[in-house]
Amino acid sequence: MAGRINRATVEKVRERADLVEMVAARTGPVRQQGVRAMARCPFHDEKTGSFSIEPAQKLYHCFGCGVSGDVFKFVMELEACDFPEAIERLAERYGVPIEYEELSPNEARELERGKRIERLLEETCAYYERVLAESPDADPARAYLAERALTAEQIAHWRIGFAPDAWERVVAGARGKGYTDEELLASGVASEGRNGPIDRLRGRITFPLFDGRGRVRGFAGRVLPGQEGPKYINSPEGPFFHKGRLLYGLHHARGPIAKSGRAAIVEGYTDVIALHAVGVEEAVASMGTSLTEEQLTELRRLCASLVLAFDADQAGQDAALRGMRLAEQKGFEVRILPLPAGQDPAEIAQGGKEAVEAAFAGSMSVLAFLVGRALARRDEDGADAVYAQLRTILSDRKSTRLNSSHGYISYA
Repeated sequence: MAGRINRATVEKVRERADLVEMVAARTGPVRQQGVRAMARCPFHDEKTGSFSIEPAQKLYHCFGCGVSGDVFKFVMELEACDFPEAIERLAERYGVPIEYEELSPNEARELERGKRIERLLEETCAYYERVLAESPDADPARAYLAERALTAEQIAHWRIGFAPDAWERVVAGARGKGYTDEELLASGVASEGRNGPIDRLRGRITFPLFDGRGRVRGFAGRVLPGQEGPKYINSPEGPFFHKGRLLYGLHHARGPIAKSGRAAIVEGYTDVIALHAVGVEEAVASMGTSLTEEQLTELRRLCASLVLAFDADQAGQDAALRGMRLAEQKGFEVRILPLPAGQDPAEIAQGGKEAVEAAFAGSMSVLAFLVGRALARRDEDGADAVYAQLRTILSDRKSTRLNSSHGYISYA
């Protein structure tokens, strides 16, 4: 565990950070008015700029919604992070080395080890990107991505790559840079072979999996059509990769989610990419599973509403049901987007933003979803069984509403 960031680092970050540049990156052009600058507020929707910035003091105040603070609070509020994390994000953005209060030898070693593995993951991601862009071996991967209507801009934005179909290409390159076998295995870029580490992802399209700060934590490797093996292989669970804690796309969606107060939850990577392309930038993916408590805790810091858009098959509906129940326990307002059989959000997005907005406008309440799900099984289960299930559903929802009068939230 790292020690506390020292005061000198905090002051260097404050001095280096450019609040005007940060606001402009969020809301567009900033107008200079004497010693102040004015812009549209990043915290609420407005057409005329009422957001005042004092560049020298790194302070802001909005005359429209009343928010105010310094450069650190700006990051904490917009990106839903605590003070140390805000310092780390700004330090990374403006190239300030972070120094800590005195660490024990063990803490110093662990901190250095973590930095090395982070660099290894980042360098491996960049290598996969170069292979996809330049290598003739990646021709089938480029053809497949083109068939899926992924543009060069999207591929670059999401840092999609390709792992060569070789046993030790990544391992050999990493060893040449001084990385140890232990670091290769801990990072998940290599697996244990009979004679030592071997490349984990071989001959697969790579989707880097980022944490909420945009740091590479692992990879998902998709098999090419016609090739053998499971459709996806993920990095193994370990010190740096915990699938249940990550949401694909959150590093790009964090700001839009916080601003809109809503997150759209889908299952797959390409669903997120397609939705962002048509302007639904609050979309993230649970990566093929139902939502976990850790994922929901992260989202709860950003928003209060969720729309779940899982596949229409039984597995997708079951995942939506589990996620819905857990999300309700976390205090979210939940709606369900029923997808047509055989369609996923990426296919809906092919119709453009209007098609996606129409689909989301058709989202339903939890109660409507549960009742519809029960009625859909009346031919299989029989009228009596469906009637009993409906009574249970309605009783449960009534109980939830009654609890709201004792300080709980109603979700019906």
